Amino acid sequence: MYFMAGAFYLNATWGQKAFYSLVKGLIDPITREKMFLESNSTPDSLVKLFHPTQLEKRYGGTAETPTQFWPPSIGINSD
Repeated sequence: MYFMAGAFYLNATWGQKAFYSLVKGLIDPITREKMFLESNSTPDSLVKLFHPTQLEKRYGGTAETPTQFWPPSIGINSD
């Protein structure tokens, strides 16, 4: 069984936040605690959960934005 560690919704608009406030009563309380709607793209709660090398610069980390998606890479050199 898999469990959700957390869900981050970045750059949420006021409309998205309003919709969430309407439906959050229908969401399980344990799941609701793990959902984060943030107005900015670099919330402190996101930066605290990950090592800076795992986050792209636009999210407050040090990693570059990937430009090559195939073949898949996990960041380990095969040299």
